[in-house]
Amino acid sequence: MHAIDVRVIGPEPDLQTAFARMREDDTQALQALENPIIGVHAAQIAERALSQNLPALVALEQAGAGGL
Repeated sequence: MHAIDVRVIGPEPDLQTAFARMREDDTQALQALENPIIGVHAAQIAERALSQNLPALVALEQAGAGGL
């Protein structure tokens, strides 16, 4: 097992590129660290993770958006 660090920043983070990088790296799970950007985009992150069959671990406050 290895971890990769995929950073998304700014009010409109480039989630498409972040998820493309995870797909290229054959990522098998996602852990989204709690921060304001992740919280605002939790539903989009959960949707993209689901479309790639990635289990997505998120903060409890964002679990309602579709993460674990």
